[in-house]
Formats: sequence, C-alpha cells, structure tokens
Amino acid sequence: MAKLLALVAGARAAHHHLNPTMPYTITNEAPGHEGESREFSGAAYFDVDSPVLTMRYSEVAWRTLPAVPLPAEVVAKYANATIAVTGFEVDVLRDLGNGATESVAAYDSYNHHYGVQLLSSAVRLSSDAAGAAAGAFYGHAKVLDVEVAEGAAPPGARLAQSFVHGNGQEHRQMFHGAPPGYARRLWSPSAFVVAPVQISTNDGDGDPGQGPLPAIKRPGGATPARAACPRTTRNKINATAGTVDGRAFDGDCDRAEPLSDLNATKNPTCEAATYVGGLSCCADGAFLLDADQEPPAFEDRVFFRFRFYYDDWDDDKYADIEHVEWAANGCDSGCSGGGCANACGHIEFDVVRGVGSDEGDDVQIFQSTFPAGEMLASSCKPTDCQCMGADTVGESGFALVMAASHCHAPNCIRQVLKNLDSGEILCDGKTRVGSSEKVFDEAGYLFTPPCLWGAAADGLLAPPVLKKDTTLQMLTYFNSTYAHPGQMGIWQMKATALSA
Repeated sequence: MAKLLALVAGARAAHHHLNPTMPYTITNEAPGHEGESREFSGAAYFDVDSPVLTMRYSEVAWRTLPAVPLPAEVVAKYANATIAVTGFEVDVLRDLGNGATESVAAYDSYNHHYGVQLLSSAVRLSSDAAGAAAGAFYGHAKVLDVEVAEGAAPPGARLAQSFVHGNGQEHRQMFHGAPPGYARRLWSPSAFVVAPVQISTNDGDGDPGQGPLPAIKRPGGATPARAACPRTTRNKINATAGTVDGRAFDGDCDRAEPLSDLNATKNPTCEAATYVGGLSCCADGAFLLDADQEPPAFEDRVFFRFRFYYDDWDDDKYADIEHVEWAANGCDSGCSGGGCANACGHIEFDVVRGVGSDEGDDVQIFQSTFPAGEMLASSCKPTDCQCMGADTVGESGFALVMAASHCHAPNCIRQVLKNLDSGEILCDGKTRVGSSEKVFDEAGYLFTPPCLWGAAADGLLAPPVLKKDTTLQMLTYFNSTYAHPGQMGIWQMKATALSA
C-alpha cells in the first residue's frame, strides 16, 4: 500500500537540517562571507513524506502521486490564516521496512526532476482513477485541475505554491532557502502533492553502475546512460508522421536567434526523425532497456521527504516572492498561469558530440537572449502555483532574490545569467561534481550552488533590479566530448515586485 505519512510538526530550531552534513553555500558570495553556510529563516519546520515508489531497474516513474495531508498541527495553526514558507530541504529515502530508512545514492535512484505543490484547504482536487491529482503536465511540473469553493478564501489569498527551483538530482545539495525578509505565502495550508520523474538504476547486486544498458548507451561519463532517457528499441519513432510511441512530437524549435539557437543549428531534438532520447522516451512505467533485455526482478522502495521551514505571515516582516523561469530553448519553462504567452512546449536539447565554441573544441554553448518581461504572465489566479503577473509589476520593475541553475550530469559545466544592457553578470553558476560513492558526493553527479540576494546585514549582495524591457542573456556550457540527448539549461528564479 502507498505510504501516506506526514510527520509531526513542531517549533524546532531551524538549524536542525534534514541533510545535516550538507554545507549550503551560494555562488555569489559577498566579500567577507566566502564559504559561509546559509541558514533557513523561519521559527519552525515540518516534514512530509511522499507515497513510496516500488521500482525495478531502469523503470521510470513519472506520475502525480496521491495527495498527502500536512501535519495536523500545521493545518490547525493556519486554519483561516496565512503561513510564510521560507525554504525547504528534500531527500530521497529507501524504505527498509519496520520504519527504518536510509538516504538513497544517486547511482541507485536518479531524480530527473520533480514538481511539488502545497495547497490550501480552499482547493478541491480532481482525481484520476488511481487517486492521483488530475491535470496537464507542462515543463517541470503539472497544472492541477482544482476547484475553489465560493467564499472559501478571502480576496487576494494565495491558494497554491510550487517549490521547484533546483528540482533535479541537484535537489539535495542545493540551498532552497529564501533570503531573510522574503517568503512565499499560502492561505490555510492543507495538502502536499508531488509529481516525480524518477529512474531506478539499482539492479540489487550492490555494485553501482554495472547493470545492463541499451545498445544506444552513451560512452564515457560516470552517470548511467539511463539518466538521459535514451531512445531504445522499445521506442517506436515514425519520422513521416512525426510521432514518438504513437504520440505527436513537437520539438518546439521555431524560435529565431537570438531568442534560441536550436532551430538555426538544427539540434537533433527538433524533429522526430533525429530524436535520440529525452522525456518523450521516459513515459511512466517505461523500462529504459532494449526490448530483448529483461529488467532484473529486484524491486527498490524509495520515497521523497520534504522539510518545509515556515513562520507566521507578517506584512511588516516579509516581502512576497514569486517564481520566474527561463530555458535555453528560448521560452518560459515554468509559468503555470493561463496568461503565459511564452510557455515552452519542449524544454530539452541535445549536446552534440564534437561541437565546440570559442571556449574550446569540446565545449558546446547554448544561449537565449530575451526581455525580462517575457518571464511574466499577463495575470495570475490564486491557484496558479508558479506565476508572476505582469499586472503586478510597474515602472519600478522587479528584483531577483534567488537564481538556481538546472542542468544535467555529467557534462554540464556552467550556466551564466547576464544583463546585456548593463553588461553585469547577474549569476555565474559553476557546477560541483561528486567524486566518491558516498551519498551526496556521488561520482559524476553534480549540483550548482544558487545565487541569493538580500540585505548586506545578512551577508548578501543587493538584489538586481530588472525592468520588463531589460535584455537578459543566459548561456549554458556543456562538455561535448560525448553526446548527451535530453539535456536542459534552465534558470529557476524567485523575484519580488517593487513598489513605485
């Protein structure tokens, strides 16, 4: 039976980390604060566990799991009130039975990405036949089908929030805290919903990385080829019809330079005929092996644990922050509102073997140049979990308070965000790569410390201010010694609107 466990909440000290050995550093350290580990603000935290995923080697789990109620103490405390969520941690754990757990190594169970939401009691979810929240997948998350009862919440209340920055295998090492004085508000919190894309790479023999691989396996690199969702002989591609496994395929590559380079360079991800792997080969329940390869019988039982740090919402203490996002595909990969004119239809591309740049013969660079206002929706509803409305941003613009780089192991090197109008490099995220078999330091797997902005008194640089017409450029650098299908380059950011 699916595990639906919400752990007891309490007003515990925020320095009791879920991942206690993790030094949570940032990329843009202020002078005099180099190497400092960041702390979560907020007076308390609560833990919540996802249902358990029972998985065989090479199996993909890409589904929305049944909603989990939040701890009763939290629900009661914030009934008809607003919580301020100041940050979160996450781990993937193995269910060993009898209540015992252990952190799972990345080489045993790979998190491609996840979407996670906290929902208000005013929201009623629609469920599918399996009891999971219904809705449409987009980018890195899912737009849930919800109903809001008339009069159930006060005007202006936020009824859903998403927590997805750094939402891939980098999720455990990355600092997910807001700078002091900033938080995400949610009225009457009630439930937790997670939609993981998890790939089992554990064949049960205790020897990491030695399981069978499909014939199209990628040579080189320490991470398993399955992590890139390779095309196998189980996948059926019809180049004439433009379908992958019978589903229409759209590489969404019609954007011209400088918005995106993918069409100009004829990236293999653009057409079904040249598609060699990625999310379209990673359907829920699929096995990333060839048709003549039988997955080992061993089953692993894994689940997510999230720790949310929180406080009482106070207008005088906290500024509200919203999610903004952009992908190297030249589109908004994170906006969940109906007014998202620039939403991505496809958020991947292929690193092509041997393609170089002025950075080196084996360094391929992907770029997108765009106005900052393109990350904004026209407007947002209270149930839009990832949405910053252009109608809330005036002439003063908006300020970035956090920027997290999302790109995949093993060949992502660096991701840069520039203000082309001023020439300022806003964030220069260099990946950190593991070097052992220890959990959180797995060889070949990587993470990038985020950029964080705030008050000088908190050891932070001042937030950069963007106007709607500020010209931004993102560049993502990859080692192209070997090909890598289904790569990503995404900036997942938090921002606050500035008053006039």
